[in-house]
Amino acid sequence: MNSKIKILSVVKRKDLDETKEIFKSVIEKLCEADLSEILKIGEPTQIPNQFLFVLEVEKNIAVEVIKQLTYSGIAIVKNDPSIRAAVAEANFEIENQQANTIQRIKKEDSVKNKLQKRGNYSVEELAFLRDWQLMVEVALNQSGNDIDKGRKIIELLPEILNETIEKEIELGARSLGAAKNSIEKLLAVTENETLKRFHFVGSIKKAGEAVINLCSQHQELTGDLIFLANSTSTLSIINVKAFLAFYKFISEEPEKYEYEINVAIRHLNTRALDTVHLVAADLNNDEKVLFNKGIEFFRENRKKI
Repeated sequence: MNSKIKILSVVKRKDLDETKEIFKSVIEKLCEADLSEILKIGEPTQIPNQFLFVLEVEKNIAVEVIKQLTYSGIAIVKNDPSIRAAVAEANFEIENQQANTIQRIKKEDSVKNKLQKRGNYSVEELAFLRDWQLMVEVALNQSGNDIDKGRKIIELLPEILNETIEKEIELGARSLGAAKNSIEKLLAVTENETLKRFHFVGSIKKAGEAVINLCSQHQELTGDLIFLANSTSTLSIINVKAFLAFYKFISEEPEKYEYEINVAIRHLNTRALDTVHLVAADLNNDEKVLFNKGIEFFRENRKKI
């Protein structure tokens, strides 16, 4: 008895690369199989400018694979009752989530409109909205008479920041496009000067490490590590960790990252990195060796320009 299910999807030519990334992300998350062995991509002559994806997976994970692909916007060919059921279940969950989101947005808009008219936010209202940037803004604008309110807002911030970071980590793992969006939101945390002033080191570090991890999952985003390594708005340890992640990738496959290497040779601030790594958290011996090799690599290549 066949223990596998073939999942079919027809994809437009312009969506080919992004779709490959989505399939890769879903498979890596749900099974240990090599994607090249279980995914076949063909170009049917009867369907111009489109590709046919054929993914063969074990029945015990097929439903979850179908659901995850559907969540990511992949249209599955419903050629089997079990596939139809999985797609229907995923669509039901998506619709339910959308309905809940619409209700939440309406409620948030109602609260915000009310608050904008009177120009003030209570701690309870801020806790409901769970908007960390708004909370920072309100905390900064408290007068001497509202010191207690500002303190309560600051006490709430770590919880809200952690929720935000965890949400973006989860969303960013879904696809390349989602990763780009999540990185932008996570950078807003890791490069926020006010959060540094409030000494939210744990939140800043967690957001920065999440950016590094998301960049490391996609070759197209590896170059973003250069700019995080150069950032003067984040923690020194994040600068160093971003540099280490970037150099590790390019040193293992330099021909694959030729463009990123050239950008780094011109723009990477090795002098600042060499300085900040001394005040960053302790590196282990392997990291120290890798860091020093990386700094020397870019210094030597810069001399050749």
